[in-house]
Amino acid sequence: MQRIKDNMVKLILGNKGYEKHMTDEGDQLQKGLVNNGWIISGMGYDGMNNVPAIIERYKPDVVFIQDKRDWDKNFNGSFGDESNHFYNVNVLSNYKNIVKVIPVKDAGSVVEYQEGFAKEVNADILVTYYHQKSVNRHSLWTNNYNHIVRTYHSVDKDYIMPLLDKNMIDSVRRDKGIVSGAINKQVYPQRTNIILDLKQLISDKGNRIDTYMHPGYGMKGAMTPQYLDELTKYKVSICTCSKYQFALRKIMEAVSCGCICLTNLPQWDELPVIDKYLVRFSMGDNSKDIIKLAEEYIDKWYDKNYVDIARECMEYYDYNNIGRILNENITELVIKHKEKTNEKH
Repeated sequence: MQRIKDNMVKLILGNKGYEKHMTDEGDQLQKGLVNNGWIISGMGYDGMNNVPAIIERYKPDVVFIQDKRDWDKNFNGSFGDESNHFYNVNVLSNYKNIVKVIPVKDAGSVVEYQEGFAKEVNADILVTYYHQKSVNRHSLWTNNYNHIVRTYHSVDKDYIMPLLDKNMIDSVRRDKGIVSGAINKQVYPQRTNIILDLKQLISDKGNRIDTYMHPGYGMKGAMTPQYLDELTKYKVSICTCSKYQFALRKIMEAVSCGCICLTNLPQWDELPVIDKYLVRFSMGDNSKDIIKLAEEYIDKWYDKNYVDIARECMEYYDYNNIGRILNENITELVIKHKEKTNEKH
């Protein structure tokens, strides 16, 4: 077992375009693995995009293929940047000795496309940001997989810490809360209702909750830094899930930035380290009651408590640590796969 682990070649078919994406979560995922021993290939890294040639060069034991939606030149989600495209990725299905890993980042969208990608490369392991219960419910095809590894959205503690040092004092923080993200009745029903009710309250008598709207996806550079900078100026953040009940990145970001986090994430989805600090409400709760709850927690915020909680969250959810854990979990499954394959021969 140790011999297999020591000699294992781990490869990412990476996406340089993530460095320009509105959100830096994809870039943090691959950087976290690279910083834990993975090699990254792609036109922006080693100048290669033909998968058979990449395999011949590195002779990997395991390949992590980044979300095809983001690099496929024929898919709108790739923003038309052909430089990130991988050619002949389907040949991976022919390599029985290579363990194929793919992420299922959004189990509620383009389900057939993602299932087709898994079949195209004959994926052995799925990596998801979300609880298996919510993933299986919306992407039924994932129920056929025994090997599903959960990872979590990450943050960059080296970026957030200076913000905390600047904005962690009670007199500096706004005596307010914030709710952020896209509004869409079909996908984000509760968030949409909260924001609409907040607009009504503003026109009536004012309130203590600000809104921060989603900038839209694009390739003009990561806007995560600006968002984090804004979060560190508030005491409470309302972080609603979509209708899919996914643990969105906003939760980790809010706690890491020193906010009290109110969320409708289901109780059965327990998040490592920070779960005990979350203030839960239910999907069916009235939005005006949620706003009132948030206002109550603004008055409970205390800098000496929440700076320690923020640091605890950052240490765990920093992308290097999340990458370390993901690497260990994938490596363990690859070893089992290799041992099982060797037994057959």
